[in-house]
This record gives sequence, structure tokens and C-alpha cells, in this order.
Amino acid sequence: MVRFYSPEWLEQFNDAVADLDFSEEDASESGARRGHFKVAQNVLGGPDGDLLVTMRVEDGRMRLEPGSPPGLAQGAGAASDPAVTISLSYEDAAAMSKGELDPAEALG
Repeated sequence: MVRFYSPEWLEQFNDAVADLDFSEEDASESGARRGHFKVAQNVLGGPDGDLLVTMRVEDGRMRLEPGSPPGLAQGAGAASDPAVTISLSYEDAAAMSKGELDPAEALG
């Protein structure tokens, strides 16, 4: 089984969402509604240490990209200007990806 957020997992995720369109016809001023936004996740305590994952939506297409771990200079693929950056544990990130943890519950 491919480990969550490993390079292989990210590649499989990106392949799975490659044909989905996240843009909307009736675009408002918000970047999300126009199909353009970036969200950075600082994922803490993973099997290989902390990592940064950027969810990038451009032209209505979503892609997850790895970046440098938190606290280091951002590497290729990292969001230089994310709309938001969240920090969460590896366990919470994995649980949310499986639908086992509601993001609102993780804030508590």
C-alpha cells in the first residue's frame, strides 16, 4: 500500500483528479470561485518528519505538490503566496483525507 503523502501517493492523487474541473461559470471576485487558489499544509510528525504540501487550483484544475518542510526555505512546488496555511498532525491529515475527521472538529 502506498503511504499517505508519499511522492507516489501525491502522484496517484494528481492522476485521479486530473480530469476534474473546479472552475465555475458564474465566477465572483473570490479566487476560489474563479478556480485559482493555493492552500499550504504544514503536516507535522509524519513517518519521514514534517512536510509541506500545497494544494494548488489553477484554471479549474487541482494539484497537490510537495514543498520544503516547515521552517526551511520553500522548495519547488511550494506555495509562495497561499490563501491560507494550516498546520496539522500527520494523523489528522490522514484521517481528514479518509473522511474520518471533520476539519471543523480538528480545530477544537
